[in-house]
This record gives sequence, structure tokens and C-alpha cells, in this order.
Amino acid sequence: NVHELFALEDCAFFDVVVPPYDPAQGRACTYYALMSGSMASGHRPILVPSDAGDFGTEELRYAGPRFEPPAAFLGGAAQ
Repeated sequence: NVHELFALEDCAFFDVVVPPYDPAQGRACTYYALMSGSMASGHRPILVPSDAGDFGTEELRYAGPRFEPPAAFLGGAAQ
């Protein structure tokens, strides 16, 4: 799951991550940047782990109705 955002003004990005990021549970969030020179003609872009800069996330508990994903979303397996 890779996102690339270019803000034209101050904004917020709302991304629902289920289950939430949790490094202790093996669900860490890693930030990437294009490797210098990787966009040269005829080459595929190469992403390398990088610092998140001034980007931050905040975990909020979902308080809405129970969400039941369609079976196709779960690869056909009911949970």
C-alpha cells in the first residue's frame, strides 16, 4: 500500500488502516523516498526507506457502526 501526495494547500489525508500500525505486532509503518537517479531514462523508480520528515499519524478509535467487509475483500474466506 503506497501513497504519494502533493498538497496544493494545507490539508489532511484520511487513511483507514485495519488493523492499525503496531510495530510490536509486526505492523510497522515505513516511509519511502525515490532513490536519487532512479528515474533516469529506461530505469524503473527505486524506493528506499527514508525519514517521514514532518509527517505524523494519529490513532483514533472507530466509533461508528460495525463494519463487515464483503467476503471478496477477505479473499473469499469468512471471518
